[in-house]
Amino acid sequence: MKTARCMVMAVALLCGALGVAHAANAGEMDPHTACFHCHTYDSDGARVALRAPEVELCLGCHPETASHANHAMGVRPEAVPGPLPLADGRITCSTCHEPHGMSVHEARLRLPEPRICLLCHKM
Repeated sequence: MKTARCMVMAVALLCGALGVAHAANAGEMDPHTACFHCHTYDSDGARVALRAPEVELCLGCHPETASHANHAMGVRPEAVPGPLPLADGRITCSTCHEPHGMSVHEARLRLPEPRICLLCHKM
């Protein structure tokens, strides 16, 4: 149990550091509680989970992106898009966008445009 608490503390500190970047850009999010806006913890405090489906969480704070919903979500790509993460093999917001504020690219893209697009889409 002590090991689980140490892991939770380490994750909380790391998330706090990562969440600060996202919170600073969000304007209204408190950097000390930024993780808890999207994440919840099991009763033993060892496992991190999302509070809701990812796309729902993202649109909750970024409703303006709903008008850009021309990109398929929840689909399985024909090929794994290189270094981009999939959620259960499916495309989500975080496939292309870094949710923890660790990106230097526009719109928190994991890679610059058009390079990120060309991992899946051939011109």
